[in-house]
Amino acid sequence: MSLQMRARITSVSVLTLLALTVFAPGAWAAAPRITSFSPGSGTVASKVTVNGSNFTGVKSVKFGTATAKFAVASAKKLTATVPSTATTGKITVTTTAGVAKSSGTFHVLPSIASFTPSSGIIGSTVTITGGGFTGATAVTFNLVPATFTVDTSGRITATVPAGAATGAVAVTTPEGTATTGASFSVLPHITSFSPTSGAVGASVVITGTGFTGVTGVTFNGVTAPFTPNTATQITATVPTTFSGPIAVSTAAGTATTSADFTVLPSVVLDKSAGPPSSSISVSGLGFGANETVDVYLDATAVGLAGTATDGTFSGVSVTIPDSATPGAHVVSVVGRRDGAYAQTTFTVRTDWAMFRNTPSHRGNNTYENTVGTGNVGDLFQSWSVNVNGAPSSPAIVGGVIYVGSGNGTVYAFDETNGTQLWSFPTTGAVTASPAVAGGVVYAVSADGKLWAIDADLGTAVWVSPVTLLGTSNSSPTVTGGVVYLGTTTNAYAIDATSGSVDWTIAPGAGSFSNTSPAIANGSVVFTSSTGHAVAYSSGAAGGALQWNVAPGGNMTTPLIVSGSVYAGSSNGSIFALSLATGNTQWSDNPAGVAFSSAPAYAKGLIYLGSNDGNVYAYDTTGGSPWANGNGTSYRSPIAVANGVVYAGSNDDGIYALDGATGDVLWSGSTNGTVTASPVIVDGTLFVGSNDGHLYAYGLSAGA
Repeated sequence: MSLQMRARITSVSVLTLLALTVFAPGAWAAAPRITSFSPGSGTVASKVTVNGSNFTGVKSVKFGTATAKFAVASAKKLTATVPSTATTGKITVTTTAGVAKSSGTFHVLPSIASFTPSSGIIGSTVTITGGGFTGATAVTFNLVPATFTVDTSGRITATVPAGAATGAVAVTTPEGTATTGASFSVLPHITSFSPTSGAVGASVVITGTGFTGVTGVTFNGVTAPFTPNTATQITATVPTTFSGPIAVSTAAGTATTSADFTVLPSVVLDKSAGPPSSSISVSGLGFGANETVDVYLDATAVGLAGTATDGTFSGVSVTIPDSATPGAHVVSVVGRRDGAYAQTTFTVRTDWAMFRNTPSHRGNNTYENTVGTGNVGDLFQSWSVNVNGAPSSPAIVGGVIYVGSGNGTVYAFDETNGTQLWSFPTTGAVTASPAVAGGVVYAVSADGKLWAIDADLGTAVWVSPVTLLGTSNSSPTVTGGVVYLGTTTNAYAIDATSGSVDWTIAPGAGSFSNTSPAIANGSVVFTSSTGHAVAYSSGAAGGALQWNVAPGGNMTTPLIVSGSVYAGSSNGSIFALSLATGNTQWSDNPAGVAFSSAPAYAKGLIYLGSNDGNVYAYDTTGGSPWANGNGTSYRSPIAVANGVVYAGSNDDGIYALDGATGDVLWSGSTNGTVTASPVIVDGTLFVGSNDGHLYAYGLSAGA
């Protein structure tokens, strides 16, 4: 080959090699470079702009190790989408010329795309889907922390925690917190109920979860009253229904028991206690449908009824016999077809609710049938309590004794054993008998205040007592929602509910402080220390003067019987006045010695004690069949029950006399004069003595 040809080949080769070097792919290209990215954090699927240079020929963009979708806008900018598996870390861009890594860290924020299921009970499992879950530190259901497992950066498995209520689900990582827009509904769930059976009206405790915001409870589909105790407990009352499942409903859903609640038959009375001769209405629930049932009082069949399709009956009237003794008597109902049985008790009580027992002040317990002339001699002292001062006459209602004391306290004692139930301090001596009406004890303190006390709790019913004009030892008389009493200057009628004064009058007829007003036939009669008897129209709108007379002397508390007013006087007379006019119908002055004892009435006779040492009996025309005593003054008001007259004496004793003959049948002794009225209730005689004690006398065993 010639030298010239070789030179040409060499030249061509050099040019070719040069061309290959210059135009080969990537030959002499600069590596990519990231100068910034924006934003610096974001959730999965959010867009990120990456700025830099040499983004020609980009092969991939990664967030940490997760590959992202991207679009190159120019050699200086590209846009990437945060991938579902991204974790916090550097952003890298790879081209044919090399790899660029950001100097800063992109922070992947947690995000929740969905959760399933959308509702469930406490303890159920929920799958949460989203992104940025790596390193999660907490999962909550309506702010209540839950246990959880991070399955992947985009999925968490959580357990609905105890105490959770319907609300948002949240996931927290070191980068932040993601919260759902939709709520997870916590469904109610019943785990148990107790008892598993009971009568209509019984309380049932339902235990479970998800009870927040309970909207209803049903027994066998019938709505029941209920009280939410906690998010895990409800107390419900069995409604009138048959046996069946219990259901609890919330806004999220309803939970129903797999087992049935068994509804037991029950007996319902319109009143639970009362005296002999009471009429009660008997109803039944939970019996068989269209069943015939027999009603018994103790062992005696007293009624028959047929049930409706819901197993109920009502309106069977039963009269408690006059011979029914104090205590519990069984009312039972038996189904004839299926033998379903239920019973309840009616308690016979012979209450003495106020001074002289009745608004007309008869001083007679007409219901007492246990102690009488045949066995009063068997009375013995069963207990006594110290009231730390001279006791008032007691009031006894529902097995509880209410008595005032000269030490300024009202006490409540158990009738059966004298156990103190409560005490209520006033601001003055309470020597006048309390009165009990509508669950309230009304007591007057000597400094001129009327107190209203809760009979069960011993707490004040009114915020403050009624302040009266003058001072008072007048036992309040309560009837028709009005409290009547007197003071040294005024006669009062006070609203029993509010303590507001309905009316008050200052008659200028002496002091009404030491007597108690009597009410009958639309009239209220007050007696005074200056020998006056004054009658006003009774009732909240009353107060109109009907008459004002002055028989004379210091008058006792009046008694109203059959249109006549009876009262004793310190001038030694007993007066019978017309209730309509106040005119004297008759009077008698047997010994010229003061009558200090409030009279009582029973079976056509008026009884009152005299300072001459006798108890006198008068008929309603003024005839006196007998007078008898122990020769010592009788100043206590007289009490009568079951043919026996009871009177306290200045010789520290209490005497029982035959109401028909005046014969002394029994006597008991205290350690002080007895000026308070004795009271006989439920077969027991109660006596307050000025020795500061209240005494109870009961029958000996077998009497």
